[in-house]
Amino acid sequence: MSYHTRRIEEMLSTPDDSSDELLRRFDGTEVFPDDMIVLVGAGRQGKVALQGLRRAGIEPLAFADINPALWHSSVGGVEVLSEEEAAARYGYRAVFVVTVWNAWGRGKLARIRERLHLMNCPRVVSLINLFWKFPDAFLPYFCIDLPEKTREHAEEILAAYALWADESSRRQYLAELQWRLFLDFSHLTGRTPYEQYFPDDLFTLTDSEVFVDCGAYDGDTLRSFFAKKMDAFRHIEAIEADSRNFSRLTQYVTSLPDKMANRIGLHEVALGATWGTVNFDESGTRSSTVCSEGPSRIDAAPLDGLLGEHRPTYIKMDIEGSEYEALEGSRDTIRRWVPVLAISVYHRPEDMWRIPLLLAGLSDDYRLYLRPHKLVCWDLLCYAVPGGRLISRK
Repeated sequence: MSYHTRRIEEMLSTPDDSSDELLRRFDGTEVFPDDMIVLVGAGRQGKVALQGLRRAGIEPLAFADINPALWHSSVGGVEVLSEEEAAARYGYRAVFVVTVWNAWGRGKLARIRERLHLMNCPRVVSLINLFWKFPDAFLPYFCIDLPEKTREHAEEILAAYALWADESSRRQYLAELQWRLFLDFSHLTGRTPYEQYFPDDLFTLTDSEVFVDCGAYDGDTLRSFFAKKMDAFRHIEAIEADSRNFSRLTQYVTSLPDKMANRIGLHEVALGATWGTVNFDESGTRSSTVCSEGPSRIDAAPLDGLLGEHRPTYIKMDIEGSEYEALEGSRDTIRRWVPVLAISVYHRPEDMWRIPLLLAGLSDDYRLYLRPHKLVCWDLLCYAVPGGRLISRK
């Protein structure tokens, strides 16, 4: 048994300490009233924190932000102060929750905590601590859930660990688990130096590529593809569910030279396991998603029924949490043609293990790799590369 396997077993067998321990991690040794909370950072994640706290029936005291342009304005009806003023008003009495996502990496959260400690703010925690304290209001959130929820999947997590084809993937998998279970940033490796969806250390694109872009957004991935291949490809199928994104995607494709545009098929549909309709939250951004609370109803389709005579050689999926269902609807295509796959595995907590397990069952020829393309869980991808497409490693 390898060191990593033993370490994973130890982490997953840790006694469930969620009820008291997670609260202690938020409040510290002293008990603070739940409504004595200052949110550090008034950006996107600060707004997520505000919405969740209000679902829990709590109104934060203020936002603290380093951007002077925001000071003494309000975000969502909550006053924005400088860190210094927030510390002067509430430092000893409140919990300061750091809501800046990119502060969750190694050292960054510690530096913010130290800065606030010097301003006499003794209790500074991360946003995940807040999620853990009020799980009904926040969780699951992308790859984050309560540690005991992760431990419920111990058998699958161990089985998926055995699938990774290189040491880098195994280390990343272990580091992701340590972070999710203990907020331990120390082993996170940071982003890979290779371009997202096109990691030159694993495979290269060919002049006969049939590329299927699932979650094509406004054509951003196509731009990266063309930067590498120009017009040297056989065919592209681009799939986007959000109507505003699809309109921008269509405008981009029609702006291309005819010899390129004529080889690109466009589909305004949500990918899923079967044909039908789904609820959809359409935002016109990268975050549009299929969800039960979505106000719109849109068409859904399995990839197996969309490609017609086209034989895919490379499929990318970044579809905001629908990846697993979309893969279920792609089984026949993947089994038949064994294309290269690049699949996002960070939108749901269980995707990091259940997606590689699904892919491994579709072809014995796949080699699986886990690669981070941004800091702390964002854009974590599983690449499935058939043996014949792998770059030779001497």
